[in-house]
Amino acid sequence: MLDTRPSRATLGEMLVAIAAGCAAFWYAVGVRVLDVTNVRWLLVGDSAQAYLGWEFFRKTPLLQWPLGDNPNFGTGFSSSIVFADGIPLVSIGLKPLVAWYDGPFQFHGWWLLLAFVLQSVLTVKVLERFGTSRMIRVLALPLVLLQPAFLDRMRFEGYGHLALSAHWLMLLGVWLFLRRETTHRQWALALLLAIGVTLYYFVILGIFYVGWVIVRVIGSQSKLTTLGKESAHMGVSGLAAVVFIWIIGGLASTSLGDTGLGVYRGTFTSLIDPATLNGVSWTRLSMIGDVTNQFGTQEGFAFLGMSSIVLVIIAFFMFREWVPRTFTMRSAVLAAVTAVFVALALSPRIAIGPREIATYQVPNIVSNVLSVVRASGRLMWIPMYLVVIFAIVVISKRLMTGSRVALSLLIIVVLFHIVDTTSGVNDVRSRFNDTQPTFVTDDSQWDEWARGKQHLIAIPPLSNDPRWLDLALLAERNGLTTNAAYVSRKDESKFVELSFRLQSALERREFASDTLYVITNYPPNPESPKLLAEYLAEPDRRLRVYQVEELTVVVP
Repeated sequence: MLDTRPSRATLGEMLVAIAAGCAAFWYAVGVRVLDVTNVRWLLVGDSAQAYLGWEFFRKTPLLQWPLGDNPNFGTGFSSSIVFADGIPLVSIGLKPLVAWYDGPFQFHGWWLLLAFVLQSVLTVKVLERFGTSRMIRVLALPLVLLQPAFLDRMRFEGYGHLALSAHWLMLLGVWLFLRRETTHRQWALALLLAIGVTLYYFVILGIFYVGWVIVRVIGSQSKLTTLGKESAHMGVSGLAAVVFIWIIGGLASTSLGDTGLGVYRGTFTSLIDPATLNGVSWTRLSMIGDVTNQFGTQEGFAFLGMSSIVLVIIAFFMFREWVPRTFTMRSAVLAAVTAVFVALALSPRIAIGPREIATYQVPNIVSNVLSVVRASGRLMWIPMYLVVIFAIVVISKRLMTGSRVALSLLIIVVLFHIVDTTSGVNDVRSRFNDTQPTFVTDDSQWDEWARGKQHLIAIPPLSNDPRWLDLALLAERNGLTTNAAYVSRKDESKFVELSFRLQSALERREFASDTLYVITNYPPNPESPKLLAEYLAEPDRRLRVYQVEELTVVVP
């Protein structure tokens, strides 16, 4: 199925791909997010984590160790920009360039634009390796640029995962796997790039890397010798990856793993289910109903699109005619790698839609690796892309034999895909243009209380708990450190110990003069009513206590 002499993409074709990526970005996201001072759209869920993690990080010293250290975002339990979903490669690289700027600054809109552009360019490069024609490569771009799972990740659960929007990294892994001239050095650079975005993609590219090495070993005459050499090269690449993770702060947490394996999974219907957990459907065909609307399976959302499903069905029957003479060893290994991704996405609780049909125990070594990605359902994205690419390639092969019907079919499918996904695209666009959250700390009174302080302490400390965002925003705009943050992979024992220590200090009425305290009352804290009663009884004390909604504010 692979063409050893594909028609090379020209500069003109690359410019068209870049333009297509920009056009898709404008259509699905809009240009308002490119204003670096426009940050309100980011202040929801994981997007807020990425933005505020970056804002606190860029105010840390330029020279520090590790480079990604972020001690003021989650004081007492924080780790690094790596665990604030902060796209560390961009954050660390951009930090010296904006150190002089004091106002709000976000790069995340431009990151999304880059995601579209690279998604387009790498789609062309992957299709090029399959020997498709230039016309097909350009014509098929909307099927990948408007892929439902790609766009939905940008608004996932109403806020989006910005780092995970870099689906182009998966296409990069496919492209490197397909290239015969790929080297270990290029794989090492790709792994470092993936680490600099998110560790999820490091695991994905690592699996592709192993598959690529298997192809080289199988294709060699002296397999044992080749296996030894390839293993040595992989060891060097792996060592470089570990060192890089250390440099950017990825080892600041006691563990890279997390819970959720087997919950946030894919199912056998992930590729054909158009609905998301919050009810958004990615097709206009009402007879296609949701079959996996169940907690956890939203992470396995990998709907191909109705047009692509039709294309895949047609391509399957076309493919049977010439599979014996086109299916190579490299194609066989790629199919095996795809099967591995499917198995990992389904594991360890296998389901068809909402119905669980089997479970099995995952070996500890596999479980430890998969706990890094945690939401294994996302691994269904790789077979999703490869199935769509497979269908495009098959149609292309028919076109190259002179079939105008095949070309007309692809045009119709692309047009139908654009129309059919309109509802989903509109929902994505509204997420970026209509998101205007409000917070209790928007009131200027909070800034009065924060004036002259150096720290903001929440009791208990917060990590993606109610009101963390309100308090983190207050701390950020007033230059305070805070233990109200959203940090993944935190040290739970350290977090619990910090909670106990702060509560004990509260009970002893130990308040530092340079700190603003907020008792969040989740659950109700017995010291809150006592503090209010004490303040009302002796209002002349050098301590002010206020009640703002459910929050008790202590201003020494």
